Amino acid sequence: MEGVISQNIGKEEQQSASLINKVYREQSYMWRALALIQFPTTAIAIIIAIVMYVSADVIVDVKPRPAPGYFLVEEIPEQEFIKYSIEFVNLISSFQPSVAERQFRHALNFLQGEFYGQFNIKYLQGLPSEQSRLSEIMQLQRAQMFYINRDLVVAQIENDPEDPRQDRVIVRVPGELYTFLNGVYQQNRIDYGVYYVTLQTIPNTAFNQNGITIINLRLENSVNGVRGSSIYGELEKADKLLQVKAKRKRKPTPFTRYEWK
Repeated sequence: MEGVISQNIGKEEQQSASLINKVYREQSYMWRALALIQFPTTAIAIIIAIVMYVSADVIVDVKPRPAPGYFLVEEIPEQEFIKYSIEFVNLISSFQPSVAERQFRHALNFLQGEFYGQFNIKYLQGLPSEQSRLSEIMQLQRAQMFYINRDLVVAQIENDPEDPRQDRVIVRVPGELYTFLNGVYQQNRIDYGVYYVTLQTIPNTAFNQNGITIINLRLENSVNGVRGSSIYGELEKADKLLQVKAKRKRKPTPFTRYEWK
């Protein structure tokens, strides 16, 4: 009986040992296969890395320093003209008495040509027969806020058939104007108006890299702030038309430099 038991135990140990040997043998085959694949793959990767390192060219893209030059109107993205116009309109239409003069003087940096002198006289210096806008603001302690309707801001190009450098851009900036006198809100003074800002390009500088400047400004507003006025009705009609045009804005174009002659 003991002999039979010992024989059975011996057979089980042999089977267990053969199974373990088989498992280790399969694992060894797997690691050998991985090693055979890894060695040539590593060698190939090293060779490729050396070739790429030797043949690579280092290209550093550095933008040129802004130099005097000239951009045509059509080469500047439309949003640049709109941004420039909105910033200017905010300076001259939304202010308090304490900062009005500072804003008007800063707005002079946006202007060029004859309009520079006209704006300076109308808003800052005035005439013997007509007081300036700044004097009127300080006398009445007038403050105002112009809320721009950005959805209806549209830019349109006026081409010059003879000289492309004389092309102009007219940006239409509509909004609502709220007036305060001596800190009191004037409820019956809500003006619905539109600023038409005419822009042109000049030789650019380090301070004005796009070379955009304002050469004219026109304001159309409602009569006595009455919402149902004829002018406001016309503005509403124009707004509806411009809603369609606003969806067909031209895409921004890349800059191309033209040297000023």
